[in-house]
Amino acid sequence: MKNRKRNTLWMLVSIILILTACGQRGQYDTQFARIDSLTDVHPDSALSLLQDIESKNTKMPTSARMRLELLRAQAMNKAFIDFTSDSLGLQLCKYYDHHGNANDQMKAYYLLGCAYRDLGDMPQALKNLHNAADRADTTRMDCDFKTLSMVYSQMCSLFNQEMLPNEQLETLDKAGKYALIAKDTLNAIVFYELRANAYEALGREDSISSIRYNASKMYKEAGFPDRASLALGPVIYYETKQGNLAQAKKLIDSYESESGAVDSMGNVLPSHLIFYYIKGNYWLAEGKRDSAEKYFRKEVALHKTNYHLMFGYKGLLDMFKQTQTRDSIAKYAELSYEMKDSCYTELMSQGIQRTHAMYNYQKYEKAYYLSEQEKQRGESIMLIAFVVFLAIATALIAEFVRRRKEAERRYQRLLLRYERMEADVNSRQQEDAADIKETAIYKHLMDLLAEEPDKNIALGKDDWQELETEVDKFHPQFRKTLESYYHLSDVEYHISLLTKLNIEPSKICRLVNRSKQTVSTTRTRLFTKVFGRKGNPADWDQFIDSL
Repeated sequence: MKNRKRNTLWMLVSIILILTACGQRGQYDTQFARIDSLTDVHPDSALSLLQDIESKNTKMPTSARMRLELLRAQAMNKAFIDFTSDSLGLQLCKYYDHHGNANDQMKAYYLLGCAYRDLGDMPQALKNLHNAADRADTTRMDCDFKTLSMVYSQMCSLFNQEMLPNEQLETLDKAGKYALIAKDTLNAIVFYELRANAYEALGREDSISSIRYNASKMYKEAGFPDRASLALGPVIYYETKQGNLAQAKKLIDSYESESGAVDSMGNVLPSHLIFYYIKGNYWLAEGKRDSAEKYFRKEVALHKTNYHLMFGYKGLLDMFKQTQTRDSIAKYAELSYEMKDSCYTELMSQGIQRTHAMYNYQKYEKAYYLSEQEKQRGESIMLIAFVVFLAIATALIAEFVRRRKEAERRYQRLLLRYERMEADVNSRQQEDAADIKETAIYKHLMDLLAEEPDKNIALGKDDWQELETEVDKFHPQFRKTLESYYHLSDVEYHISLLTKLNIEPSKICRLVNRSKQTVSTTRTRLFTKVFGRKGNPADWDQFIDSL
C-alpha cells in the first residue's frame, strides 16, 4: 500500500516537472518567434530583446540557449555587425546537425558562411553556403525559402568579388526563384536587376539597358518608385553614349526627383557619387562645357574611391580635348592614366588576397586530416596528403593565372569602354596634321624617302632641329611634356617625333637608321617605362597621339 502511494507521488511530481518544462519551452518559443519576425525589419531591437531575455534567464535549457544564439547571429548579420570569429557558427552547426530540422541546419550553415565572409576566408564561406543550400528540403511546404534565397544571394556577392560573372548569373537565378516562392517580391526584383552587373562584367552592353528598363518597370508596378529611378541611373550613360540625349535628360530628371539619391539642393548622397560623372558626361554631349566641368570637378572633390577619381579625371580630360586646352589635356591625361593604373593595381592586389585565402583553406583541410585516427595511418596518409597538396597547388597556379588574365581583360575593357568616346584624331588635330605636311622639312623627308626607297637615310642635326621646331609650332612644348614622363635618348625622341607626324613605322626605321625590330622594341620599352606595365608599340603610338 505504501509502495503504491509512493509511486503515485513520484508520478505526480514527474507530471508537474514535465508540464513546467513544457510551459517554459512554450514561453521561450513564443518570445523567440516574435523576435524572429522582428529581425528582418529591426535587427537592433531584436538584439536588445535577446539580451534582455538572456539577462533574466541565466539557467536556460540547451535548446533555448542555442535558439537564442541562432537568433542573435541572425540579427547581427542583418544589422551588418561583422562576425569576428567562427566559434559561434561552428557551435550552432554542430548542435543543429543533431537536434534541428532542415531549416535550422540551413540557417546555421548560412550564418557560418557569413562569418567566414567577414573574416575574409572566401573559400570557407562558399563551402558553408553550399552546405546551407544542401541542407534545405525544398520538397517540404514549410521550407524556409526566404533564407534559401539569401544563401544564393550571398554566394552571388562572393562570386562578384571573385570576378566570376557566369556563376553570378547562375546564383541570381536561384536567388530570384526562391524569393518569388517566398513571396519576397522586392528581393526577387533586386536579384533580377543585379544581372545587369554580371552582364557588364561579361562586356554585354546590349543586355544591360534592357534588364534595367525591365527592372525599373517591375519596381514601379510593385510600388517602389525610388528604386525604379535608381535602377535607370547607369542607363543614362548608355543613352548619352548612343546620342539619345532627350531620353538621357528624361532619366536624369526622374533620377533627381524620385530616386532619393539627390537632395533638394542637388547634392548626391555619398553612395551614389558616380551620378556626378554621368550627369557631367550628358552636359558635355550637349555642348554645355561649363555645366559638365562643374559636375566632373564635384566627382573629383567628393570622391570616396579611386574609381570616382578615375571617372572625374576622365571627364575633365574629355572636356579639355574639346576645348583644345593643351596644358590641361596633358595634366588630366596623366592623372587619368595614374588612376587607371591605381585601380588596376588594387584589382590585382585583391586577386592576390583571394589566392592567399584559398591557400589558407588548404591549411584548414590539412588540419582536418591530421585527426587522431589519421595519425595512426602514418606514412600512407602523408603520401595521400602530398598527392592532394600537389594537385591543389597545380590547380591554384592555373586558377591564379586564369584570374590574372581575367583581371587584365577587365582592365582592358575598362580602358576600351571610356577610350571609345575619345576621338583618335579630332578636327583640330587633323588641321594641324595637314598644316605640318605643308612645311618644307616634312616635304624634304618625303622626298628623301621617295628618292631611295630601299635605303636608310642619315638625317643631319640641322634636319632634326628644324623638324622639332616645326612640330612645336603645332604641338607646343611637345618634347617638354613628353620628357616630364621619362627622359628620352636622342634616338627614342626622334622615333617619338616621327610617330607624332603619323609617319609609318617602316619609314621611321629608315629615317632613324635602325632596324624594324629596334624601332618596335623601343616603342614597347618606352610604354613600359612610362606606365609601369606591359604594352605594345601601338600603345605607345596612341599615347604620343594624345599629347
